[in-house]
Amino acid sequence: MPTGHSELVPDLTSAMSEGPLEALRGWFGVPNNFRNTAKLSKQSSLPLADTVENCDEVKAALTGTRYAYCLEDEAAYR
Repeated sequence: MPTGHSELVPDLTSAMSEGPLEALRGWFGVPNNFRNTAKLSKQSSLPLADTVENCDEVKAALTGTRYAYCLEDEAAYR
């Protein structure tokens, strides 16, 4: 059984690795009939700057990090 969250989902951009996935599947005793993909959806119908009150601070904190991709609005909101 995996020992921590980072072994199962290392970051928000990738799927769970096969080894820990198989261990988790075996631990729960369920068949392996699910898709191993990561998918996130936006939870607001507004652009990021209109959704987050302290957007400038959030942008400053995330710029240059592995989470910088979260700062880009979907095409429909640009």
